[in-house]
Amino acid sequence: MQNKLLQFICIKKLCKQKKSYKSIIKFASLLLAKKKIICAFTLVSIIKSSWAAHHYDTIIIGAGVSGLTAAYHLHNAQQKVLIIEAKNRLGGRVYTSYDWGFATDLGASWIHAIENNPLIPLIGKQSIIINTYSNSDPVAMLNNYALYDNEGKPVSKQTQTLFSSLTKEFLRYCQTRSQMISFAQNLTSFAKQKKLTSEQLALLSYALENIYTYEFADNLTKLSRNVHSASEASIASGKNALLPEGYFQLFRPLTQHVPIHLNQIVSQINYGPDGVNIITQHEKYHANQVIITVPLGVLKANAIKFHPALPKDKRTAISQLGMGSYEKLYLLFDKVFWDKDKEWIGMLPQNEQEAFNIFNYYKYTKKPVLIVFTSGKLARDMEKEHLTEWVMQHLRRIYGNNIPKPIKNKKTHWGSDPFTRGSYSYLPVNVDKSVIGTLAQPVANRLYFAGEATSTTDPSTVHGAYLSGIRAAEEVLASIKHSVKNRERDKAVNS
Repeated sequence: MQNKLLQFICIKKLCKQKKSYKSIIKFASLLLAKKKIICAFTLVSIIKSSWAAHHYDTIIIGAGVSGLTAAYHLHNAQQKVLIIEAKNRLGGRVYTSYDWGFATDLGASWIHAIENNPLIPLIGKQSIIINTYSNSDPVAMLNNYALYDNEGKPVSKQTQTLFSSLTKEFLRYCQTRSQMISFAQNLTSFAKQKKLTSEQLALLSYALENIYTYEFADNLTKLSRNVHSASEASIASGKNALLPEGYFQLFRPLTQHVPIHLNQIVSQINYGPDGVNIITQHEKYHANQVIITVPLGVLKANAIKFHPALPKDKRTAISQLGMGSYEKLYLLFDKVFWDKDKEWIGMLPQNEQEAFNIFNYYKYTKKPVLIVFTSGKLARDMEKEHLTEWVMQHLRRIYGNNIPKPIKNKKTHWGSDPFTRGSYSYLPVNVDKSVIGTLAQPVANRLYFAGEATSTTDPSTVHGAYLSGIRAAEEVLASIKHSVKNRERDKAVNS
């Protein structure tokens, strides 16, 4: 009796180790050969119950927008679905906090281009309030800016006119150059050709930072006209929109009726003809197929081990695509001391590494809040620095030394977050947009991929993530339908 108990304990330990199903069955066969029948059948029953307890048609890894969307569509198609999420909350990079008594979006802030945007019907169904604005046009955006030079003095109308004309001329200049030449290189050659003064160069640098660095979350040295090729097929256009009551409310209905396991960090995915086994720090799961929606930064860090390894072209796509840094700092004051009617407060940088923007949250919420946006190298540096005091020094140059200190502040850390490792993806210099399609392709009819980085029409956007979730769900359903047809055909042939 004691020997059987020891055998049982050994089996339990073996099952708790990250051994494959096949290797454990092989061990059971060996026990059978040695006539240790009770032990062998105990082993098989334990491992079967371990996997069967968490068996699903489809498991979605990640409870961000793409994961929630995919799960919603599969659930409506009568699939047994589970979402596994590493964090202790839903939404992924759409993260609305209410700890100040009102909505503050620490992740995505606005809907990009509301005309023909697939998120607009969700807004209509839920009667959600939005405020529209546009900061995408480099010239028109000046109408919504309180713009100051680096000494804190208002930029003159004459300088603003120069700002507009320089920007237009530079963009025309870029059209004559290879789209694989970085904006930084083009800026250097353009400045030499036009013999720009330091003031003119500062103006143009600031314009480009607003157009590109804040759109694609990395510095001008890593961006070129090529970055636009990734979204050429987008059907969305027009103004942007802010959701004063928070972004995540838009997706809350998608979280109903689908089981979600939080705090489950996936470390390994084993896939093959028998399905997919997923191993986390606490559990083991089995599914017929898996939709992987983790951010590109997590894939780039190789944080999840795949067995067998992902195809070479998939791994190449992961390494070639860029993951940008875009961080925010919320500052709550006891009163408003800034330009109330302008959407943005801007200060011309002393160098291109220090460009930042401040959004006037008060204009849309009547809350005395400023949101500071940093991107690229500055965003990465500012995760480690005393960002609040750095920003306050700049605000004092503009509004004087007697302005109040913020009573509260909070900043984001998407770059250092192990479950994001960046803010959103972009197409770097010398990388063809076809790699996005490669990243999105299924593997072995077992692994499917979604998330903003897999959107071939709208990468870097929330609606791109939403569309990718629908696409991945449709791919899974099409594969299931194809498998059913094949089984029916084989059955007819054999009957």
